[in-house]
Amino acid sequence: MLDQFLRRKFSFQVNITVGGLVIFFFLLLFFSYLGWEFYWFTKIGLYFIKWHTRIVFSALFYGIVLFIPTILFAFFKTNKTSKSAFTIALGIWLGLMTLEIGLAILGINRTYSEERTGAYQSPFELNPSNYYHVYKPYDSITSKSPEFSYTSTYNALGYLGENWPKIKKAHTRIIIFGDSFTEGDGAPMDSCYPSKLEEILGDSFEVFNAGVRGSDPVYGLKNMEDKLFEYRPDIVIQAVSENDVLYDFCIRGGFERFQNNGTLKFKTSPFWEPFYALSYSGRIFFNLFGKNISEPCGGKENFELQEKGNRILKEVCNRYEILGRKNHFKTYILFYPTKFEVLKNEWFFDYSKIKKYISTLTYVSYLDIFPCYHQKMKQLKMDPTCFYWKIDGHHNATGYALMAECVSETLQEAENSK
Repeated sequence: MLDQFLRRKFSFQVNITVGGLVIFFFLLLFFSYLGWEFYWFTKIGLYFIKWHTRIVFSALFYGIVLFIPTILFAFFKTNKTSKSAFTIALGIWLGLMTLEIGLAILGINRTYSEERTGAYQSPFELNPSNYYHVYKPYDSITSKSPEFSYTSTYNALGYLGENWPKIKKAHTRIIIFGDSFTEGDGAPMDSCYPSKLEEILGDSFEVFNAGVRGSDPVYGLKNMEDKLFEYRPDIVIQAVSENDVLYDFCIRGGFERFQNNGTLKFKTSPFWEPFYALSYSGRIFFNLFGKNISEPCGGKENFELQEKGNRILKEVCNRYEILGRKNHFKTYILFYPTKFEVLKNEWFFDYSKIKKYISTLTYVSYLDIFPCYHQKMKQLKMDPTCFYWKIDGHHNATGYALMAECVSETLQEAENSK
């Protein structure tokens, strides 16, 4: 019946035996492919998506959207009208597929993980069993991107470098918490800014790097409260960036993420994320309606997100104040700019409220290194892009050296003013 309908409406001359075999083997191959892809989806989530996944999904999705209505339309129209509708639908389908392939080749609409690894990684697919967000003890990980490849080793606590001695070897001990910019992603282990900071400060200081890629101030404080206070720091530096307040807090929330049963609870991913992940061309339509997975809560213009960031940072500062008073250490909240903030010469998050609040505390203060960045870049007569990887966006070794110098200068100014 279908063969007769297609022959009548579109003048298809199909031998039903040969055509049936072709269709059978095509469907067998197609559903085998879908089964294979579904298997990997159950194993690794949306990370299974590769370039061929997007092409097949886009071809299938656009085909269903365009050709099923066209076939239904053809039942009620003349042969000539049916042929025109089919030709138009085919032209639109080919155009959309050309757009999809073109965007994939040009790298337009890629997420950060796709730029770096070639695979889609959902920001909502976080490990709920990694309660403290640290690496496995004595792990070794190679960090790769199209621009660099560095191998890092981790200590018994899951932090970069060698084991931390509990007995002080220097007059002043500093523990630094933060995300990938603190860990030193994008540079050799000895080029991370905590290592460079220790070199600048000299033998009277020892600096421990508690930075972990993807971490945030809530994780930093939780580690300090539960595990690291026994290392008796004199100074704690907690790094804060717009990625923390506009991205991580949006997905993870504040301290409510820590469940009583020892697991973590995060915000669930939006229902449309799989469709966003599976098509570059589809992202154009999502972006038109303000649906961008890189800004899951709407970005810096979202007033509620700004207020949420201030609320969580205030709680972090309060708990550092209590912990510092009890264990006799000073905490500095380090506000540092990301690459795009430096290029645009503006903060994406308004830190004025939290800075004002910190000024009322005794055991918590802050370091703002944004002015130092511009001053140093001007003195060195170097373009800001020289301090960052072009595609990845992290500091290179030169950038981490700059960061260490600025932290050193602002820290010593703050300590001397006490």
